[in-house]
Amino acid sequence: AGTLENQHQNITNMLEVLSGKTVIVKGKANEKGHMYKEIHADEIVSAIREQLNILLPVEKVKFEGHYKEIGEFEISAHLSGEQIKFIVKIEATQ
Repeated sequence: AGTLENQHQNITNMLEVLSGKTVIVKGKANEKGHMYKEIHADEIVSAIREQLNILLPVEKVKFEGHYKEIGEFEISAHLSGEQIKFIVKIEATQ
């Protein structure tokens, strides 16, 4: 049972660290701020891992709609029955 408790505590800690944070994802965009390709969950998860050192399973990241422009968007993550929200800031690469 200790292992499950540890896993749950690790998940809770990850969610607390991620909650309310802003994660930056970069991609190519035109001069009007439209992305050449849509941002996907795997790119968001990679940014979370690189910027916050959190290993979040890609299937746990939920978002509505399509992210194809520069800006800030609220995203949800669901783990072990808990849900948190964080911000994904999409920026253009130079």
